[in-house]
Amino acid sequence: MLEVGVYSVAEMRTILGVKTKQEIDRKLDRYLIKYRSNGRAEKRVYEIMEVPDPFKLYCVRELGVPPQADFDRIRNLYYYFFCVEGFTDLPLIEMAKVMEAEGVEASRQCVSKWIAFLRKLDYIGFTNNECEYYAISKDEQGNRVCKAISRADYRDAWCIYFEWRDIEGCGSAYTRMYNTIGGHPYKKPIYRQNALKYEEIEYLIDLIIDTLPEPD
Repeated sequence: MLEVGVYSVAEMRTILGVKTKQEIDRKLDRYLIKYRSNGRAEKRVYEIMEVPDPFKLYCVRELGVPPQADFDRIRNLYYYFFCVEGFTDLPLIEMAKVMEAEGVEASRQCVSKWIAFLRKLDYIGFTNNECEYYAISKDEQGNRVCKAISRADYRDAWCIYFEWRDIEGCGSAYTRMYNTIGGHPYKKPIYRQNALKYEEIEYLIDLIIDTLPEPD
């Protein structure tokens, strides 16, 4: 990760994933990084004087987030994800609702996509046998509602569906199941951080905390 300091041209090639001086300079300019360099060829040295948006740089370089993404919203999601207890146990739609309640627009699809960047680098993963269970329905305004249920309720609901499917058909069996628990039974595996990626995750959390906006 690029930080304030002095780097050889070889180090800059590795960090930025480019080969020539012109490509290095273009990337630094694109990221609005303040720098100066001196020397020729392999003896060239870069002094990084300021990295104005280290969180964005980290996301682009390390996580593979597209440069045109909304990094304020991604940072807020990652703050909730790593720093707010219980957030990772929620279904995606509920994660989006929590963010929206704090004034941050986020769809379920966006939340899923941003979490996928963390999974791709194996920062997080699913547990093998721990899950949260929900009944998903809609309120009178058409908004999706998630009600926590037990594993037994989840299992019994699907038993009802399969028991009645061959007798009454899929539609009627589904209605029976839905009415039994008050929604569609949904199972969500619980996210867990990868302990082997502890240092990388802690570095990312530090960047998140450092770039949070000051409270009004």
